[in-house]
Amino acid sequence: MVSDLQSNDTKPLEVIIVGAGIGGLTAATSLRRAGHHVKIFEQSRFKEEVGAALHVCCNASRCLLKLGLQVNRLRPSVCQGATTYRADGTLLRKHRNDDVESRYGYPWWLAHRADLHDELRTLAIGEEGEGSPAQLCLSSKVESINAEEGIVNLQNGDSHRADLIVGADGVHSTVRETVFHPAKAVTTNSRAFRFLLNPEDVDGDPNCIDVEPGTCTAYMEDAKRFVLYPCRDNSLYNCVCVVRDGEAGRIPEPTWNTTATVAEILEVFQTPEFDERLVNTIKKATSVKCWQLLKRESIERWVKGCVCLIGDAAHPMLPYTGQGGGQAIEDGASLGMFFNSGTKPSQVAQMLEMFQRARYNRASTIMQLSAGEEGTIRVDPRDTEPFIMPHDAMEYAKQMRTSEIVANY
Repeated sequence: MVSDLQSNDTKPLEVIIVGAGIGGLTAATSLRRAGHHVKIFEQSRFKEEVGAALHVCCNASRCLLKLGLQVNRLRPSVCQGATTYRADGTLLRKHRNDDVESRYGYPWWLAHRADLHDELRTLAIGEEGEGSPAQLCLSSKVESINAEEGIVNLQNGDSHRADLIVGADGVHSTVRETVFHPAKAVTTNSRAFRFLLNPEDVDGDPNCIDVEPGTCTAYMEDAKRFVLYPCRDNSLYNCVCVVRDGEAGRIPEPTWNTTATVAEILEVFQTPEFDERLVNTIKKATSVKCWQLLKRESIERWVKGCVCLIGDAAHPMLPYTGQGGGQAIEDGASLGMFFNSGTKPSQVAQMLEMFQRARYNRASTIMQLSAGEEGTIRVDPRDTEPFIMPHDAMEYAKQMRTSEIVANY
């Protein structure tokens, strides 16, 4: 039972976050601002952030702005709509988002992933901001976790104790496999190519596709899709080519994110059914990455002992709703609301139960919607927008916590 509204004399919780991606850094920022001591273990050295750009929809920008994000440092483009064509260039549908901020109260951004990651890292470990800066430990691979005792064991032999442990280590989550379920992520039957283009190279060439300012442009044909949208103050075009031609259900190779070539993309898209202008646009690419799209079976619990899962460690998203980053942000931001200043170690289990109730159904539903072409659900994004966009994850968590405290006071 939660019996106090807030105890100002309570010591800060000791928090360990496994993984310094978007979800982990959001959680670190939120929990730091709540007054706790946060330590982040990241197995990489941050040589480069995987991926190019992502959607930061209204539900996510709402959380980030509340956590102190500076738009001038993020430098996002504003999403003004989406235009979808059939493979031959015939218009399929057009959707404008000019009024999205007035409808939902917050903007819909298109951000370079590295820019978002840099801003979140500043919010989490920078000297400015509420609370003590989080401590970021690089090249720190977690080997195992004792969820009941709150012990994190690193590969180098070191052990660390925490009142709360957050598994934010992505689709290949060690926390999930050691604490919750040993099954590994497996392949879908799709792979994705990603590259960046200079807008001047595309917009200034009449033999390339037409791109309206601030608009997501897509070409679709059964098992193939091409998506282009601006990022970094409209100075770059992010391009993704998704191809459904792989073998589903196998454990991926360790080098799941690999260097590819333009020729590999053209093998798929340089066919009679595709608009020649699209092919010419793809030919502008100079550096291409490819990775297999992965999935995990749903699990019923994201909390155990003093451990919780967030982001792709809990609910890995395929790209068809543009909500992978958004749901990780909602997860991380809500943690600071449940574990506010004055939360005692004895209250951790109950706060995690509230987190489970607050996040499980919503994020699981969006995960199912994100299956897109991989699953059996076919949903028009315009139909999901009223469900996804207006949600205030932080206020929802705050109200849930307050209601439960008052009910048991």
